[in-house]
Amino acid sequence: MANVTTSLTPIPTDGLKDLGEKNRANSADKTLTVKTVCEGKFRSLNFARDLSPFVIDEPPGLLGGNTAPNPSEIVLGAFGSCLAVAPTSMAAPQIESCGRRTSSPLSPRP
Repeated sequence: MANVTTSLTPIPTDGLKDLGEKNRANSADKTLTVKTVCEGKFRSLNFARDLSPFVIDEPPGLLGGNTAPNPSEIVLGAFGSCLAVAPTSMAAPQIESCGRRTSSPLSPRP
């Protein structure tokens, strides 16, 4: 896995505060929706909001085409992203870089 170094763009404190106040004022349940379309074998296209689709696939050892992260890697990436952004949002101007490495054992069963 490659080491990646980037310059961190801070989260604006006033924007984060406004977002929190807006969500407290309108605390109705929020719904996230992703449409998944299977392309064949283990490869699928996933559509969220008005973004380009993101692909999920499996590596050859799990009978996939190895064209994209597998579902478990996507979940670990989402979890790592949440962990990485939390300290950034709490101390925006003071942090220059932030990252996380997450892993989980893989135990495929038939």
